[in-house]
Amino acid sequence: MRVTEADRMMTVKPNVSSSNIIPDSSGSPPSIWNENWKEYSCKLAEEIILTWRDELALRNKEFVILYIPRGREFLKESSEQDSWKSWLETFCKKQDIRIGGIK
Repeated sequence: MRVTEADRMMTVKPNVSSSNIIPDSSGSPPSIWNENWKEYSCKLAEEIILTWRDELALRNKEFVILYIPRGREFLKESSEQDSWKSWLETFCKKQDIRIGGIK
């Protein structure tokens, strides 16, 4: 998978057809995504995150991800959230990327 400039800048708009609905990526929980889109989105997000990390490493800057859960998930324990947090934490741990945030 290759990250485009639009991917990197998070300006990609999904091409949606009636038979292939893509959830709104700006706030929809993973529970409403079908497995194919979830897998594709995670792989793309991983590539974007690694691209950002590598760009900063070239400038001798530290890359840190700040994670803030959606309002309705905020008060739940991480394991009970319908969010992307557990995926993000697992990915960041494997890549030795520091993650900060709330709960």
